Amino acid sequence: MRYVKYVFDNVHGYIGLTEPELLVVDSPAFQRLRRVKQLGPADLVYPGATHSRFSHSLGSCFLAERLMRALFPGEDEDAIQLIRLAALVHDVGHPPLSHTLEGAMEASHEEVGRVLVLKGELADALSSAGYSPREVAEVAWGESPWRVVISSPLDADRLDYLLRDSLHTGVVYGRPDVERLLMIVKAVEVGGGVAVAVPERSVHVVEHFLLARSFMYRAVYTHKTVVSFELMYSKAYSLLADAGEAPRGRDVLKAASSDSWRRIDDYWLSSLLRSSERAKGLVDAIEFRRPLKMVAEIDRTSPLFEEAARLATDGGAALALEAGAPTEWVVAGRPAMRVHIPGTLLVETDRGPVEIERLEGGLVAALERCGVSEREMVRFYARRDLVDKVKRALERLLRS
Repeated sequence: MRYVKYVFDNVHGYIGLTEPELLVVDSPAFQRLRRVKQLGPADLVYPGATHSRFSHSLGSCFLAERLMRALFPGEDEDAIQLIRLAALVHDVGHPPLSHTLEGAMEASHEEVGRVLVLKGELADALSSAGYSPREVAEVAWGESPWRVVISSPLDADRLDYLLRDSLHTGVVYGRPDVERLLMIVKAVEVGGGVAVAVPERSVHVVEHFLLARSFMYRAVYTHKTVVSFELMYSKAYSLLADAGEAPRGRDVLKAASSDSWRRIDDYWLSSLLRSSERAKGLVDAIEFRRPLKMVAEIDRTSPLFEEAARLATDGGAALALEAGAPTEWVVAGRPAMRVHIPGTLLVETDRGPVEIERLEGGLVAALERCGVSEREMVRFYARRDLVDKVKRALERLLRS
């Protein structure tokens, strides 16, 4: 690759950028990612977690090339450049606070990303460099022979965010051995598609990676206070969107197709929420770090799970009504942990390729049997002075 600029990254060191990549990075649509926090409000629990989608996107681009060369050693430089561009833009559509607001805005970051890449300044940047915006979008979010580099159990995105998130949160047991993983992975054809495989003698390296991801989910991504603040932001935004004061659904995609998306970042969100009286109490509680307290957590092993999940679909409104509490001070959500997707990662053994969760004596198989590798739950939160009242209301609703 011919790099025309180098950026120093605190995770990977110097990251080289090619001319096409520099055109993308210098666009306002990409620079916006500097103002979108990677982990949303997680810095209210882990003060160092203020890193951005911008740095993560650069890291994903860097690792995409290394992973591409490991999985597809025969591919030419044009293919590698294409995969680097796809990794670079794969998160460009993230809303303010990243995943926190996707539900409230009713538009996924993949949908928004496609709009941004297929039209406007990003499309112009790619086209001027001789690359098809549609082809880049297909590699980033669709189907391609190299899809596993961008979306798989061991893709460039996961490898970078685990390294980056563990560094900035200080959760050291969330750090996988990426260097070793890049030495052992290979691509294999399975059922007309491509899967990632590792040799049996090195399966412990993948098990470490999956455990690291599990630890990050437990310690950071589904941390009860992090989720509290995420749900508070989501409820505050929904209150404004319900009143027509904030974009939602098609209006979000419409904004993405215009220059206005450049300003829809974390600062825009803060200004929007502060400017309305509808969510003033919630916004003050967030900014002065007064999280809602968890009333209950009900996971899939409970016979009450399905009813609790149904009750949480309205974000806690029905529960607030039953408790006689103000709607904005009762929230509900369904954080989930899925460390490994069955059938997507293979181990090469003397008996042929085996799915890692079926490997005899393997750690992942043991975790699967114990139900530790996947955990889905429903959580209910309320303002501290309302907890007892809301808890009694929840018990009444789940008994009925």
